[in-house]
Amino acid sequence: MSESGLSAPPAFLADPFVMALLNRLLTDLDKGRVRPLRVNNKTLPALFDYDSDNTQYLWSLVVSLADEYAVFSIQMVRQRPGVETYEKARLTLKPGGESLLRQWLKRPREEAYPVTWKRAVQSNALCFIDAGTALLAKPIRRQGQTAEQVVDGFVQAAKLLCDPITLRALSAKCFWADSKFLDSREDLVRRLLPNADKYLLTRPLLIHVAMGVTSQQVLFVENQDTFLQLVAAQSHSPFLNNMTLINSAGFLGASSRIRQRGAT
Repeated sequence: MSESGLSAPPAFLADPFVMALLNRLLTDLDKGRVRPLRVNNKTLPALFDYDSDNTQYLWSLVVSLADEYAVFSIQMVRQRPGVETYEKARLTLKPGGESLLRQWLKRPREEAYPVTWKRAVQSNALCFIDAGTALLAKPIRRQGQTAEQVVDGFVQAAKLLCDPITLRALSAKCFWADSKFLDSREDLVRRLLPNADKYLLTRPLLIHVAMGVTSQQVLFVENQDTFLQLVAAQSHSPFLNNMTLINSAGFLGASSRIRQRGAT
């Protein structure tokens, strides 16, 4: 027993197979997955490496974690002849298993993302028009980034909006060089950031046009490769020759914006 009253880690804890298994169990918990871990060649591939003589030894370590250390329980499934006895077995963490693993692996429980998001927004409330209410309504997640880092992107954006700038340029400067991060969040930016209506520029549309002989209809084509294929076929097709083909270069809402004066 350790000073905390929890079992000391086993000598085989450093085994890569054991470390991977136990870290996976904790990672699943941190992500809100509470279902048992089913043993198969995807979850624990080392147990199904038939070129290795080590599989039975590795399974004995799993059994030891269950029987001697009470980390989890093992629910076996009746197997047909020729199938590993442990295939499809279910590993379910016991009530004290999580605390034990967190001590062994030195992985304290992480705060839920909404909690850290709320704290990050509230600590920067003065940077936002509405004190961050729009951000609090729905946390924004970005793989590989913490809640604090995402909120800090909006804080930096608020500081940058003192000169004219496009949404994509602002996004690239404040959100990990990702110029498209704010593409679907322009309304949020305008509600949230001081001076957004004054300094945030609408990007002019860049379009390519190919006019047919008669051009009685208009066809918007977002994909450039498709546009070029249609242009190449236009002179040989009565149908396409009756159209003006417009490539909107992937601009969001181009077909409606192009009708507005000054959009191009």
